[in-house]
Amino acid sequence: MKKGEIKPLTGIRGIAALVVAIHHFISKYYINYFEERSSNSMLDYFAFNYANHGYLMVELFFILSGFVLALSYDKKWKGMISKINYKQFMVKRFNRVYPLYFFSTIVYFFVFNLDKIKSPEILISNFLFLELWFPKEFTLNNVSWSLCTEWFLYLIFPYLLLMTRTIINKPFVLFFIASIIFVMAPLLNTQKIYDDEVDYVVGELRMSNGTGAFLRCLGSYIIGLAIYGIYKFNNKFVKLMSQYWYIILVLIMIAYGISYSDIVVTLLFGMLILALTQRNKISSFFESRTMYFLGLISYSIYLNHMVFLRILNFSYKTSIWNDTPINVAIGFVIFVVMTIVSSWLTYKLIELPCTRWLNSRLVRQKI
Repeated sequence: MKKGEIKPLTGIRGIAALVVAIHHFISKYYINYFEERSSNSMLDYFAFNYANHGYLMVELFFILSGFVLALSYDKKWKGMISKINYKQFMVKRFNRVYPLYFFSTIVYFFVFNLDKIKSPEILISNFLFLELWFPKEFTLNNVSWSLCTEWFLYLIFPYLLLMTRTIINKPFVLFFIASIIFVMAPLLNTQKIYDDEVDYVVGELRMSNGTGAFLRCLGSYIIGLAIYGIYKFNNKFVKLMSQYWYIILVLIMIAYGISYSDIVVTLLFGMLILALTQRNKISSFFESRTMYFLGLISYSIYLNHMVFLRILNFSYKTSIWNDTPINVAIGFVIFVVMTIVSSWLTYKLIELPCTRWLNSRLVRQKI
């Protein structure tokens, strides 16, 4: 456990990463089933939206990042940031995210995208966190778009934190700004320039390319800053969220099952994070040994799971077996187990040692 770490926030990352993985599995093999039945009854309607809304866990990641970074650096920077502070911040972020990202990019390129060997610009754009701004075929790992948006948010985060410092004690202003950004994200999405089939509507936060994806991330980071302001200045409200965490959870579960409720769910995620900063039953659950373990390997789960989903998909097209309902169910168990085992290995063998080694050589002073 890291010094000053709020363990339940680490634990909930693990659940979020698993939900994303399961969402991608369902989207591949079951989503048509849920969609066809969605008009049959209210229960089927909710089931379809539950199956479809897994992408909102990315918003939870973004909000957590905004909150935790503000919590870590606001006091250190004290309202101003020097060149050395900015440099060290970016170095530490690079050391944290790039080793596994680099490994993942290599794996996806040589295992699944070797046909693109004659297009070196694709591999280069991925190495430089730039594939977000190019057509979808530039993306090697389906989920790496979110790492690209976060990298660009890292570049501006210190200034975003300083710019919002004067209104950090007015969180509802930040919530309003975030909501406006969310509304505009599908309307200003540059993916429409090179993809005629894009059809995002206001109320959805499914964008994973271009300005739409970046604005999606920016809005969530601002919510992270807003709840940091509440955490810092309004302890009474934080205690209230902690006391009534179960109401927040019920509201999330209801909104999660309703179409075009993405913005509402995202705002409620912020309230849930506040509840998790206090001692209560739900925070105890998320700081349990199992949840905390999943949280530690959550970054690996997020980047690794598509490898096994692709392998599983390829296996169904061979003579080994086909995608019958029973085989898909067996495949799901194999997919989850292999994702968790491989994520523990990449966490132990790549994430931890590489980050520590890079920090020991590139981070010269505390900031």
